[in-house]
Amino acid sequence: MRSKKFIIIFALLIICLELVGCDAFVRKFTRKKKKDNLPQEEMVISPVEYPAPVLNKEQLYRKYFLYWQSWQDELIDALLYPTSHKRMIDCAGQSIENLKSMQAMLNDKAKAKLGSYIDRMQALKSKIENNIYNQEISYERFSAERVRRDVFRDFPYHKIKDKLI
Repeated sequence: MRSKKFIIIFALLIICLELVGCDAFVRKFTRKKKKDNLPQEEMVISPVEYPAPVLNKEQLYRKYFLYWQSWQDELIDALLYPTSHKRMIDCAGQSIENLKSMQAMLNDKAKAKLGSYIDRMQALKSKIENNIYNQEISYERFSAERVRRDVFRDFPYHKIKDKLI
């Protein structure tokens, strides 16, 4: 009984498939003619240069100060929660570079004062480079925090705006 039902259902299924056809299936596996002689179009790419926004001295100083602040905070965090030694060195280096960019925009008296902070940061960077095993990491963090506090005290924009050149 079961086998008769199975044979009948199977036969009906085959008849339905024959009536519907498999044209899409046949089309999928037939060879298509090659199209060798198509014209090749050359792609022309012309570079477009967008001019950098022109920043005045106030905006540049604020930008470098913000960059310095973020790198200094990153350095303090890296010293507080010791991570990669390379990261500590990189943060110190980036902090020094931004301090030098700020220094280039100041008059001579302010340059000299900021130069002392740059020297302190360079000494700190050399200590970090030599301290491979993080033996004096708390002292280094304290030094970084002190430089951060001193620069925030002496070189925010509202105190420096008259000393920009």
